[in-house]
Amino acid sequence: MKKIYICIGVNGSGKTTYVEKQLNNETMSISELNIQEVKKFLDDDTKSILYIDSQNLKRRTRRGIYTCVQGKTEVIALCFLQPLSILIHNFDENKGQTISDVIESYKTLQVPRIGVDCDKIKKVYGNNFNEFRHEFMGNLPHDNPNHKESINEHILMCVQNSKTKQLKEISKYHDLGKFICKEFISEHHAVYRNHDSVSAMYYLAKIDTTNQEKLDNLEVIYQHISVINDLTEKQLFSKTRWNIPSFLFTLSSSGVIIILVER
Repeated sequence: MKKIYICIGVNGSGKTTYVEKQLNNETMSISELNIQEVKKFLDDDTKSILYIDSQNLKRRTRRGIYTCVQGKTEVIALCFLQPLSILIHNFDENKGQTISDVIESYKTLQVPRIGVDCDKIKKVYGNNFNEFRHEFMGNLPHDNPNHKESINEHILMCVQNSKTKQLKEISKYHDLGKFICKEFISEHHAVYRNHDSVSAMYYLAKIDTTNQEKLDNLEVIYQHISVINDLTEKQLFSKTRWNIPSFLFTLSSSGVIIILVER
């Protein structure tokens, strides 16, 4: 069966350098998600592997390709997870981006989900969780009316209130993205836009992507703000297209709230 590798990574994470080393007579690459180019690949009997070499940060965009080719070829999400400091170091102003663009892209990378936008997940860069630790060091205050406790205190409270080993692990990682996503909307009021995405990216760097329980943990971390913001239990039943795990939960300083989702 043919294979399509969808690269996922911010500019400067090493995607093009990696892809160029893989090219041969049976391999081709395209520089953007283009369904017409994908169809050409599927019809070309001389090519067996396609690399889509662009940032591909959004799950919905990747899903558009996946649903078109599902069953016709194997789709592998190829992840290039690099710490923000490396991305800034590799920043090339000649590509028409600013450092602010790089930071924004870093915060909006959405982790892949098997059955939603790919068949397998492979990490090229991002196998060493410790490379990201400097991004969430210290004990940062929340500066938010919903949290009197610091970020670290909040995470510890969630871990302590978790009733199972799996929930403790999810709690440990679910808000690590807040450190790098903190931004003030007024003098004493900070918000944490996209911290769920960053937290999920950190956890992806930690896990074995062949372990289903770890992948379910990853999805819970990625979805935990969606549950708080706009997903009722009824709506969760209709979200089967996202291959949601058998449970989602919200986390608060008062403990862990479980929301069951039957499939």
